[in-house]
Amino acid sequence: MNFSIREKKWSLVSLAVFLFILTNTIIIYKIDKIDRTVLITDPYITKKGTLKETLQTEGKAEPSEIYKIYYEEPRGMLDEILVEEGEDVQVGTPLLTYIIDNDSSDVIKQLENANKRLSMKIDKLNEDISVLQSEVQEYESLQTVEEEEKEPDLDNTRILEYEIKNIEYEIKMIELQIEDNQTQIDMANSAEDQITIESKIDGTIVHRNDFSRTADNPLLTIMNQASLVVDVLVGEDDIQRIKLDQEVIIKPKHLDSKLITGKVIKISDVPFSEDHKKDKSFYNISIQPENLSESSEESTESQILIGSHVAADITLKELNNVVVLPKKTLAGNHVVLLEKGKLKQKKITAGLEFDEKVAVTKGLKEKQRILPAADASIKGDTRYIKFVDFDHINKKAYKQFNNEERLWLLARGLIQ
Repeated sequence: MNFSIREKKWSLVSLAVFLFILTNTIIIYKIDKIDRTVLITDPYITKKGTLKETLQTEGKAEPSEIYKIYYEEPRGMLDEILVEEGEDVQVGTPLLTYIIDNDSSDVIKQLENANKRLSMKIDKLNEDISVLQSEVQEYESLQTVEEEEKEPDLDNTRILEYEIKNIEYEIKMIELQIEDNQTQIDMANSAEDQITIESKIDGTIVHRNDFSRTADNPLLTIMNQASLVVDVLVGEDDIQRIKLDQEVIIKPKHLDSKLITGKVIKISDVPFSEDHKKDKSFYNISIQPENLSESSEESTESQILIGSHVAADITLKELNNVVVLPKKTLAGNHVVLLEKGKLKQKKITAGLEFDEKVAVTKGLKEKQRILPAADASIKGDTRYIKFVDFDHINKKAYKQFNNEERLWLLARGLIQ
């Protein structure tokens, strides 16, 4: 009988505890008007930085200058190629020579005879001028006193003077023709028997073809291997966003850890290639690397090589000195701010979003604390307490907590 009463007592106590827990659970999770306290284990501390939106593409390193010399028949007969394949040359280095036919005696004779005929024509025109001038003087001398008192008739005099001026102009043109002929005579007399073609760039002879005589196959090819550009392809969907002088990070595929900065120096207006399956065109973009080593002592293993393939990140947009957050800390345009023991939904303005990060241009400052993961369900002025490492708490750290947090620590101590 006593055992039965004891069981009833324990049953009643258990039921009361269960109802207490159930009631408080319902109150906490179902009634919005009741303030809740949230435990914060590891808040995110805001900090300023830089966020870049980039376009990733690939390409190849090419020489910045290639100079090709072709056979030119009008120059004469090819005499000799003066450089060897693999040889370094500079601007002005003689590359090859032509032999020209300098037998211009017939041309010189023709020009000299032409000048003689032109000189004779000038003499004849000067005689015509003298005749006309005499006629003008004679006409003027025949004027009587009676005629002078009348209104003068100057038509005849003006006609004669006009003819004289035309003849003088013709003489001047002939004199210019004589000067031009004489210049050609002097050039023909001083012409050399050989023409030398010189290099227009610094570089290395990478190809020599002694037998080429066609317009599509060069005699010599010179490549400036000390200066290179990176050519990459950009699709038609993105080409409008590419601008000159945009910053680029170049990643040579044969150099795992080396990053090379550069800038866009040329944007093609004509498609370089087309992907017919995707109905898409691609445009060539030239990038100038900026921090390449010019030291010849640096190992080629650490240099970008001509012909090597690279990845390139073109900076389309960049924001500096702004608060940069992980995207997961935002719910829409709000973050949860930890301030004075309470959680608050804080509205922010995002200036740029890229690669799961957001640059905040308005609404947050550096070194503010927010929830590491957004929670839109948190209401304004929700209280919070921070997680404490109880094994390492000390008096100095204890003073940093507010009164509510200290009560939590006290309760934790009593439970333990």
